Amino acid sequence: MKRILSASVLLLISTLIFAQTETKGIHGPTDTLLLHQYEALMGNPSILTYSYSNGNGYFFGTNFIDIDQDPLTPYENGVQAFGQGFPVDTGMSFYILDILVKVGNKVKDANSTGTPLILSVQYLDDSSTYNVNTSSGSQSYTVHAPGTSLGSASISWDNIYTGLTNQFSVAHFNTPLLIEKNFVVVVDLMDFYLNGDRIGFWVSPPNGGSNIYGLEYTLWLYPNPMLWLQVNHIFSNVNRAIAIFPVIDDGTFGIDDDAFLNGLKLGQSFPNPATTSTTILYELETSSVVQLELTDINGNTVYSENFGNKPTGIHQQIVPLEHLASGTYFYTLFANNKTLTKKLVVSK
Repeated sequence: MKRILSASVLLLISTLIFAQTETKGIHGPTDTLLLHQYEALMGNPSILTYSYSNGNGYFFGTNFIDIDQDPLTPYENGVQAFGQGFPVDTGMSFYILDILVKVGNKVKDANSTGTPLILSVQYLDDSSTYNVNTSSGSQSYTVHAPGTSLGSASISWDNIYTGLTNQFSVAHFNTPLLIEKNFVVVVDLMDFYLNGDRIGFWVSPPNGGSNIYGLEYTLWLYPNPMLWLQVNHIFSNVNRAIAIFPVIDDGTFGIDDDAFLNGLKLGQSFPNPATTSTTILYELETSSVVQLELTDINGNTVYSENFGNKPTGIHQQIVPLEHLASGTYFYTLFANNKTLTKKLVVSK
């Protein structure tokens, strides 16, 4: 198990290492949490819509809900927030640098200038107890809920990308957030609700949520009273993962200190930021056909190369970047039907 340093010490180390030019000791993002696991789920993702005749809006967004699931009874006011939870193994720690989200659609009110999307990171160290009406009577639930807030970031209206593409909207934390236990990314929709704007997030195919997060990590906030509810307690047929993906940095150096993840290790590219080229280290637990793909922040593939069958062990690959503009990119290693993703910055 790695020794966990204090946040101040790790930030100091990070500052010093980013200033180095050697090919060892590069410190950077190690993964985009669950992005490719989400995209590998069978079936088509969708923008889950609340469809009762007496409600309107978007299920994961600003909408109306109906606790007793009876379209003939009055519905409640709009949802003000929702969250996607992430489990963290005991003894692990890392930093969150960015949050990637996939938004399906947005609708601006005629009197609005466009509401920024606010995302916060909170520990799942609180609880929520509530009752739900069912065909067999009232059922009581107690679930883990957001509690301690670690920080927030926003995405301006113009930078909220929508549509059927793999385009990401990005919330960046100027100060990385240290994570040491289970957490949730909370999407705050209060201002959307007050301004009359609406937004809908992409979610995984049906029954995709438990394959990644577990049902206990899919939440939404019902505003009256202010309680966090577990979605499948209200809508029994809804088991979805929301398209929210934290970009993390675990403070490791190269790939020597990393454990294999699904038979792969992927090092941070160096240099990073890079100008004309970058070098990527990776390690295979077993021999495999290896492919590397580089995508821009909109999900467009800008470089792809098949390296053929590679033996067990550590490998090094130089990736040309002359054709790329300055910006943020993500590189993904494919081997043995598994993937790992990291972040690369091009600066010219």
